[in-house]
Amino acid sequence: MKDQYIDETHSKWGRTQSYTIATQRTQKYTADDWARIKADAQRIYQGFYACQTMPLNSVQVADWVKEWQQHLDQNFYPCNDTMLRQLAELYEQDPRYAKNIDKVGGQGTAEFMSKAIRFHRS
Repeated sequence: MKDQYIDETHSKWGRTQSYTIATQRTQKYTADDWARIKADAQRIYQGFYACQTMPLNSVQVADWVKEWQQHLDQNFYPCNDTMLRQLAELYEQDPRYAKNIDKVGGQGTAEFMSKAIRFHRS
């Protein structure tokens, strides 16, 4: 399964600068690095989940959008507002993303993240 995702990712984005940067960064990560990155992502997903009843324009929601963008930017590839909006679309269009995000954050996290990102990065 893992090879399938690697091949799919390479075929979709392999010629992009973001892919090159992410590949260079992630190849250097140790098991401890991956554990830290995973724990940070989980914390952010759960933060979004906890905010689902708040209005999108709340400061807390804006803070989680900023944290997610920084997480991606620091650990994987430069993540400007356009990139973040494209990811929000992907979280909704590809059910694999929603399933994995919701598994970690809680039911509805991916959908709420997408809405929050579009609201704060439009």
